[in-house]
Amino acid sequence: MKTRVFCAVCFSAFVAVIPSLAAPKGATNELSERQTRRIAYVKRVFVDGYQTHGKKDAKWDAPARDAIAATARFWSEDPDGNDDEIADMFNKSAEAMAAGCDDALVHFARGRAADSRASRELKAREYDKAAQEMLQAKYAPYVRAEVLLGAASWANGMVIAADAAWKDNSEKYMDAGMALMPEVVADQQLPPAQLVTLIGTTGAVSRKIKGDRLVLVEKVMTMLEKSPHPKSLALSALGSEMINYAWDARGSGYANTVTPEGWKLFRERIGLARKLLEEAWKLDQTNCEAATWMLTVIMAQSRPRDEMELWFKRAMKLDPCNKRACIQKMNYLDPKWNGSINEMLEFGHELAKQGNWAGGLPLMLEDAYWTIAFKSPLAKPPVPDPLWFNQPEIWKDVQPIYEEKLRRAPESRLWRTKYMVVAAWTEHWDVANEQLQKLNGKPSRRLIGEAVADVQRKIEEHAKQK
Repeated sequence: MKTRVFCAVCFSAFVAVIPSLAAPKGATNELSERQTRRIAYVKRVFVDGYQTHGKKDAKWDAPARDAIAATARFWSEDPDGNDDEIADMFNKSAEAMAAGCDDALVHFARGRAADSRASRELKAREYDKAAQEMLQAKYAPYVRAEVLLGAASWANGMVIAADAAWKDNSEKYMDAGMALMPEVVADQQLPPAQLVTLIGTTGAVSRKIKGDRLVLVEKVMTMLEKSPHPKSLALSALGSEMINYAWDARGSGYANTVTPEGWKLFRERIGLARKLLEEAWKLDQTNCEAATWMLTVIMAQSRPRDEMELWFKRAMKLDPCNKRACIQKMNYLDPKWNGSINEMLEFGHELAKQGNWAGGLPLMLEDAYWTIAFKSPLAKPPVPDPLWFNQPEIWKDVQPIYEEKLRRAPESRLWRTKYMVVAAWTEHWDVANEQLQKLNGKPSRRLIGEAVADVQRKIEEHAKQK
């Protein structure tokens, strides 16, 4: 009964049905310039970097290249990826290492892909091996800095009692990563999005090791003043970190767990982030990073929807494939912030109908349904409420999304597994069994392992009864 009440509320305003998700006339199905630049740069420093500077050998080259290529697709948010990148990074790097590979990027791929909930030690070890190799490697400064700073974060405070040789090298890796920053910011080819991401990595390491996010960030900002990058971009990078700084003060708990001092600092820092991003936009109204990050500020300040829409339109005009901006708008529309379930679904339907698969935007309707399922009183995280999906209207919406995604990425185990699970939850047993067969009976366990195992068992039972 609870589930049905929940569902009725969700669909009280409307239920839109999408008959086809083929791209409508005029839809964007080409990568944006911003995407293209980011993907090309990351491929050059990762994939081409291994070809030029990596530790190559015929015994391990094939799986090493696969692991690094998956890392590049993941790192650049390449929409042509299959969303199995994390699994490929983890498994292919292990295969290469088993053949004797000790390349820094291969260890980095495994460390980045390792599940910290399953083994923080494995993650720290692989990052440490990557960093040790990266100290002498000739990879691009950007790659070396990201690896070293990541290793610094995972090594800090880690104790591996079973490893007598283990040593916390976090300070060493942090200093080595920071020493590369002048070269990194001097690279005029570095895409704005990657620069902002790297500033975020620096801030996270600074918070963990120095106790305050801005200690190292301010040093990088001084370097940026002498770099070829425009002041507007530097302000955007600092604005994005001021948002993170605000959340440092607030904490990640529910609102009633935040102290008065935490709220005070949160509001002050979000206000500073807004000023930085507004100044960045005033200097350069082609600055997509400023417009995109402003959406988070507007959400945090609970500003009116028309203000959010203004900045959303600015961000999407500069990059029609700007999935981050769409994610931020969807977050704004979440009931826990400033919207409602109906508003989330309206926006999801809008993106699905636009058919912008170059940005992967139709997938956000499917993601919205999963987000809402987790809000059900009957959800048992990490498993959403399966009964929430068991409505004809939802199946009519999500099935064409799964079909189109798998037409574009037929090898994707993650998406085929999602299709299988939702088909089973909605009692479309023939569809579910078809997907299980195409998965050769081995669905991806990245998608809620326990739930997948239960669904697989039920599919097999139904198949036997036929």
